[in-house]
Amino acid sequence: MIADKADSFLSAKSAIICVHLRETKQYFMQKITFIFFLFLQTFLFAQESVVLGIQDRHFQQLGMNKSQIEIWEDGMRTSGDKNTFEWWYFDAILADSSKIVIVFYTKPMHKVALANPNPCITVSITKKNGFNFKNYYQIPLAECHFAKEKCEVIMGKSYVKGDLKRYEIHLDLPDIQANLNLVGEVPAWRPGTGHIFFGEQERHFFAWLPSVPKGKIEGTLRYQNNTEKVSGSGYHDHNWGNQNMYKLMNHWYWSRVDLGEYTVIASQIVAQKRFKYTNTPIFMVAKNGEILADSAIEYMKFAPTQREIEPFTKRPLYKQLIFNYDSPTQDYVLTLHQKEIIEKVQFINILKGLKKKLALLFQINPTYLRISGEATLQVSKGGQTETLKGNSIWEQFYFGKNID
Repeated sequence: MIADKADSFLSAKSAIICVHLRETKQYFMQKITFIFFLFLQTFLFAQESVVLGIQDRHFQQLGMNKSQIEIWEDGMRTSGDKNTFEWWYFDAILADSSKIVIVFYTKPMHKVALANPNPCITVSITKKNGFNFKNYYQIPLAECHFAKEKCEVIMGKSYVKGDLKRYEIHLDLPDIQANLNLVGEVPAWRPGTGHIFFGEQERHFFAWLPSVPKGKIEGTLRYQNNTEKVSGSGYHDHNWGNQNMYKLMNHWYWSRVDLGEYTVIASQIVAQKRFKYTNTPIFMVAKNGEILADSAIEYMKFAPTQREIEPFTKRPLYKQLIFNYDSPTQDYVLTLHQKEIIEKVQFINILKGLKKKLALLFQINPTYLRISGEATLQVSKGGQTETLKGNSIWEQFYFGKNID
């Protein structure tokens, strides 16, 4: 009798436990299913957008004039806070085919995460005979000034000052001095607001202003106990943003070409994987100072060829870049054919200690290539085709994992 009651009790207890376990299992399965679909929605189906700021709301949001570029736009545009970056870039192709690149940075590229500016200047000179001069100069913040109302960047005894038309570049550094004047021949230009926005809320951006798409540069350079007068074709642009670029962009190609009456700026910017590797094309053609074409979003296609793995950076590199701008009224085909790589940088080599180990662990290794070569521009209109050739400088900046 007692045994029968015990058996009945145990059977009932077991049944209750089985029901409870079954309900618990169902509960956890529901939870797991919910989490799984949340994961899919968040990481697989999330539409992380990339938008070129060309709409009226972008101009209003940024307080920018849609019809005119203003002097303040070439002044300091960031606060210098964590993850912000900013630089003023100048290059020149001289009459003897030498190439000069001078850049004023609020922070080095590998120190964007710093909470305050850490100013520096880089200088690169490449001579036709193969001679290279390249150096990096850290400038104490206390000796620096960045104007907001115009381009007036002072770093120690060196500075750049300008107003979108004329720029004075002065270098007074330990092993190089320069006095250069750049006068614009093509007006300042930007694609829309010049901002590329990333993410649904458009919280992060990369911005770009070609203040002098083409200009005449002349002056003096002194280095290695030698002073020389220089003249040639110059260029200036200004870049800034509010998020580390490797989090936004996978890579880009950028070029500027000066071919007699024609000036061309062409770029292909590829976003990171989380933004579905979205492409942002940029293309501008000017003739005799008048801008003829700049609607790249509608009309430009990028078709690189001759792929190889560059040995130093171990990145895919296309030795020939083709920018095809095909509009209803006129066509432009810009072809860049590589002759030499004049600068190679692996930013991981600049890091030391724990920072370098962490960068290796998370596979963060931005690389930079500055390239020189031959540019060919074909201009087609009304059944007639004109072909122009000359020299050019372009660059590849790779932030993310290799893709093709």
